[in-house]
This record gives sequence, C-alpha cells and structure tokens, in this order.
Amino acid sequence: MNNISAAVLAAAAGLVVTGASGFTVIPFLRKVNFGKITEGFEQKWFKSRINIPSMGGIMIVLGTAAAVAAVIVTDKLTGGDIIASGSFVPQEMYTKFWSGLMTAGAFALAGAVDDYAKIINNSSLGLTVSRKYAAMFLIALSFLLSSYLGMQGEPYMFIPFAGMTVTGLFYWIFGMIFIPAYVNSVDLADGIDGLCAVNSLMTCVFLGIASALRENYGALILCVSLAGASTGFLLWNKKVRAGSIGSLFIGGVTAAIAYSLGCPLMLILCGASYSVIGICEIIRVIYYRINEKRLFKAYPLQFHFKECGTKEGKIIGIFIIVDIIGGVASLVLLKAGGFFL
Repeated sequence: MNNISAAVLAAAAGLVVTGASGFTVIPFLRKVNFGKITEGFEQKWFKSRINIPSMGGIMIVLGTAAAVAAVIVTDKLTGGDIIASGSFVPQEMYTKFWSGLMTAGAFALAGAVDDYAKIINNSSLGLTVSRKYAAMFLIALSFLLSSYLGMQGEPYMFIPFAGMTVTGLFYWIFGMIFIPAYVNSVDLADGIDGLCAVNSLMTCVFLGIASALRENYGALILCVSLAGASTGFLLWNKKVRAGSIGSLFIGGVTAAIAYSLGCPLMLILCGASYSVIGICEIIRVIYYRINEKRLFKAYPLQFHFKECGTKEGKIIGIFIIVDIIGGVASLVLLKAGGFFL
C-alpha cells in the first residue's frame, strides 16, 4: 500500500470514527452519569463544568484503534508490509509497534480506573498517587521489557551528536523514570477545553515529520491516526472531557512512537508544552515543601493562567506556540545531531 495513501486513510479514519462516536458515546456517558463530580474543585470557574461527562477520551481510543486497524487490514489485503517497510530489522519494528499499541491501551485502562474512581467518589481525586504511579511503573516496565527483547537484548537510544548509543543499564533506569513522568505530564495537560487534544495534535505533527524523514512508516501511521482522532475529539470538546483515559492513552501512544524511532529524548522538546507543565509541577511541589507557600495560584500551570484571568483561547494559543517552538527546535537538533540521513 502506498505510504501516502496509508497516512491519508489513517488520518481520515481517526477523524471520522472519533467524530461520529460522539453521537453515541456522549449521550451514553450522560445517561450513566459519568461526569457529575461536585467535590474537590478549588477553582470556581471549573465548577461550571461539573456536569460535563468525563471519560470522553474513549472516543480518542476508538478513533485511533479504528484508524490503525483500517490501515493494517488494507495494507495486508494489498500485499504490503507498512510496519517494517524498508527496515533491516523487521522483527524489532513489529515488536515496538504492537507492544507500543498494547502499552497505550494499558495506560488507557489505568486512566479509565482513575476516572471511575473520581466518579464513584464524587471527587476530583481518583486513584491515590502511589497506586497511579505503581500502575504506570508496571506498564512502563512491561513496555521496556518487550522493546528490550525486540532489540535482542542490546538496547540503544539515539543521542544527538553521539548517534545510536548502546545504553545498557541506563535503558532501564531512564525508561522507568521518563515514561511515567512523561505520561503523567500529558495527564496534567487536561482540564482546559481542548488543550490536551490540541497538544496531542501538535506533538503528532512533529513526531510524524520525524517518522517520515526516518522512513519509519509504522510510527507515522500511529502519528496520523492519533492526530486524526485528536482532531475529531475537538469537535466535541465543549460537551465532554477527555479524562485520564484520554490523556494517559495519548501519553502512551506518543511515548511508544518516540521509542519506535529510537529517540525518546525528542519528547522533551517535541510536545514541549507537556514538558513545561510537568517541570512547573515539580517546581511547585518542591517549593511548597520547602516554604509551605504556593508558588502558583492554581495547578497545573494552565489553571494558574486561568486564575490570572487569561482566556482559555489565549492559553491554548500560548501552548501551541510553545509546541511549535519546541517541535522545530527538536527537528533542527536531530538534523544537526545526525538523526536524519
């Protein structure tokens, strides 16, 4: 199957399935009262959304899964092999692709449990921090193990100006810290209308460019599938919240894409808004423990902007600019560092 045709099909399927699912998913969530949370919100402006259904991220999951399935089935029927196309190590590409999808699904499941806990407890607090991180660590470990086996026990990572470097023990240490921290940063980006989906779209744009330049078409399909699904979700973002099921799934997919490319470090800049939100959250916690005072008016960072009177459209615009700057910087750094042939 032609790679361009596959990308177009994935984007279109993700958009259509996610957009169409809103007509059934949102009424169902309203019917079962999956969204009315009245306790635990400090922000007065957020209380106007307590009746908006949560767990709308299932639409993104469905759209992405349908898009990937449409491409894989069509590709097989036409005699193609898009996942490992042009690769000298096809088995590794298969392993990273499918384990990445399963990892994203596992993160989505953890997010669904977190959302459900919020709903049954009628609180903005879901799983305890320890339980949530325990689940993320377990999922990260499973993904790292499958990738390790796919790389035949010789894990590597691209480091700018150093090239593909065998990482040994660092592979495990870095992955067990970075993956949960990154996915949690994506989760923190939820809460402002459309912010998480917009950030997802921008991240996928630059990851997609990197995938195309590396001729990693399996990763490219994941990028455009998630991009299409995120765009479809934006059609409904004022009527449903993505919830942790959506944000953790987005974090899982984008992390899997970066690992498939062999360069998870690129996520620090590619999707820079997630990094900014995550770093600010770490600074906030450390500052409070040292001084027992608030550094920001509210948290995560986008809530601080909202409390300062910044309109939501402007907040999203700020993060789009951050994503563009970070994405371009990422591609430039990777190009200069020898990532692209």
